[in-house]
Amino acid sequence: MQIVIAVLGLVGQVALMPAHTKLSAVGAGTDAQARSIAHSDLVMTRHTCTVPEGATAAEVCPDLFYTEGRAEKEWQLQVPAGARWLFFGPSYMAEIFGAVIAANKDQIAQIEHDPEFARELNANQKDLPPCNGTVLPCCVPATDLTCNVLGSERQCRTPPDGMNVITLTNGAVLVGVNNHMALQQDSAAQRIADAFYSLSLDHIFYMHPHNWHQKSGVYKGPAGVCYQDEPPSNPAKRLESEGGDPAPAGDLSEDMCVAGYGNESVPGAAYIDCVERSALWPVLRWVARSATLVAPANVAAGQATFGGKDTQVPVYYTQRQSDRWACTCYDDYDTSGGLASWDYYRAHQCTVLYEPASDTYLGGSVLDMAEDLLGSVAK
Repeated sequence: MQIVIAVLGLVGQVALMPAHTKLSAVGAGTDAQARSIAHSDLVMTRHTCTVPEGATAAEVCPDLFYTEGRAEKEWQLQVPAGARWLFFGPSYMAEIFGAVIAANKDQIAQIEHDPEFARELNANQKDLPPCNGTVLPCCVPATDLTCNVLGSERQCRTPPDGMNVITLTNGAVLVGVNNHMALQQDSAAQRIADAFYSLSLDHIFYMHPHNWHQKSGVYKGPAGVCYQDEPPSNPAKRLESEGGDPAPAGDLSEDMCVAGYGNESVPGAAYIDCVERSALWPVLRWVARSATLVAPANVAAGQATFGGKDTQVPVYYTQRQSDRWACTCYDDYDTSGGLASWDYYRAHQCTVLYEPASDTYLGGSVLDMAEDLLGSVAK
């Protein structure tokens, strides 16, 4: 998910910090894992957050900076032999998927981008009209995306957006389907599921995707692959009640089951209710033997599981890690991005944070989210 953020206030916002504390004082170890992920050619530049010129890591992301041991932390992101996992959703999920494959880059045996069945389902995408009132062209070509930190940008080895099948040397298969219109349209739910069955999946990490429109090939949202009008950010308008009761069918489903973007929180119950009533979830739930529902950062934690008596599905709320580390990407869609934001938003979070002055890398909250998710199934 790409996000239009109003005024980020890049000038004059300096966090209070002890003058005697330096990045090196946080830990004397190595930042090898975060550094390797940031230069993997697999994490998009806009998600490898460089500290803005003239600023410090302590000013833009103090919670990361002042956490003892963060610089040398090693995230447990190994994929078990033979695992077959699907990461399905918008660009929030693409970030998590990108972090996982980047952490396992030395074990990648094969990358298939847009494999045959995806191309068949996607055959008419090249003929889609442009979005009405768009700022970005509809369906941004993968070649326009870069990976790695600012100053080291390169064309991505494979973009985490789109459809990817990654095979590791231990036989594990990681499938990413993120911001892919043809494989995320409500109207094609059963056709999509039939294609996924051939992958013999063990587990699906599911975040509800954007609301793709079959005729125009766009989704309603303020930014992204293409976009139209910005939806309301008032919680009452989005949830149809001040109390946050589940919205009537069709309201929250306008975009990602959160009705667009906003810094406030959609109640977990409303999000789950929307997902259950969607056309995609009831079908895609069964393309793998087990599933996890992953809620985006602007969904407040609610019930831990949902579903029937014998079909309970766990719910993972990314907001906990997002709020804890408060280190947000500055999404500037006039450029390829790549800077950290001065302010915290419940939007795209940094996969890594890079401070050029000290040549130091800190892992962002996306790595914690990925570790949580893998730890929940890699047992």
